[in-house]
Amino acid sequence: MPDSSHADTTRCTLQRAIPVLASLDLEATQRFYADKIGFEPVAQYPDYAICARDGVQVHFWLTDDADIPKATSCRIDVDGVEALYEEMSAAGVVHPNGPLRVRPWGFRVRRARCRRQSHHVRRAGRGSGVNELIRSFDPYQ
Repeated sequence: MPDSSHADTTRCTLQRAIPVLASLDLEATQRFYADKIGFEPVAQYPDYAICARDGVQVHFWLTDDADIPKATSCRIDVDGVEALYEEMSAAGVVHPNGPLRVRPWGFRVRRARCRRQSHHVRRAGRGSGVNELIRSFDPYQ
């Protein structure tokens, strides 16, 4: 751990972002994230929940407005987008409209079911840009 007595106080370095997404049902959301996409429940409170996978946390806040989760999304950088695609396919959370494909802007894209929540997963690519795997997970299906 760096010695904080010699820290450069003139410079800031961002370390990570933690998405906070809206949920209509925290218990169902955590169950879906655990059963379908491999996130472990970390904490649950009456109006807030946290789950994590591979050092990535996703937080959820409870809402009763069904329109808010429909407009909620986040992006998560990953290594092994093809392996993630296979894992999500096996879990049944990938939209059936075709395989991963490289987009003109250098992203690899896979469209997903889009009903209540939209989550985007991407990883830094090599060569032609960034590979992106777009998913929408709906714990209420």
